[in-house]
Amino acid sequence: MPSVPSVAAVAVTAALAVALSAVPGPVARADTVDLAGRKDLAGRMGLAGHSDSAGRPDFTGHANFAGHRDPTVPAVPPGATTTVEDLVLPAEDLVFPVEDLVPDVESLDGGESESRRGDRVTVALTSDVLFALDRAALTSKARQRLRKVAERIRAESAGGTVEIGGHTDDQGSDAYNLVLSRRRAHAVRRALGPLLTGSGMTLKATGYGEARPRFPNVVEDRPMERYRAKNRRVEIVFRAKG
Repeated sequence: MPSVPSVAAVAVTAALAVALSAVPGPVARADTVDLAGRKDLAGRMGLAGHSDSAGRPDFTGHANFAGHRDPTVPAVPPGATTTVEDLVLPAEDLVFPVEDLVPDVESLDGGESESRRGDRVTVALTSDVLFALDRAALTSKARQRLRKVAERIRAESAGGTVEIGGHTDDQGSDAYNLVLSRRRAHAVRRALGPLLTGSGMTLKATGYGEARPRFPNVVEDRPMERYRAKNRRVEIVFRAKG
């Protein structure tokens, strides 16, 4: 014969129902779990599914009191991770060689300039201060300039090879400019040779014609005479002491 609930049991059940009805807002079922699969101490869902020591839900998560996730907050997959190094740019990609930032130094008359890349020093003498038009014979003023360059090479060079390169602008044929640049480079080599006797350095002369301009000879179909003047040059390159 089925047992009949006692009066006390009925009273306890009624009191519990009244107490639960006094809790504001909806309450999750006792078997509802939070986003991490855990229940709080009272069996109710908190915002993050966690509860404090008194069994009340906390307010740090993204779910409502009934255990439903806020649709405005994107879900984070369990165990999701990211690799920190994927967000770091290699330092070498942001570093520029210091020597590439050294600007050219030009003489007041524009006939001589100097640039430095690492230990390589390039002294450029415009052909207009070294030679007459379409000629490869050095002028008297050119020899004076070369004497000063030789003194500097003796004082600053680490030895080895001194490279002498002849260059022209774009006027004239490629073949003519190549021959003229070669003749001018050799004229400078012959002048520097006696000035560097006993230094142990080797002089090498090469003609490049118009193949290596420093500046564009023509800009927007307009000839640039000032750029052409700088492109007509002889470059003397040596390694400086450390």
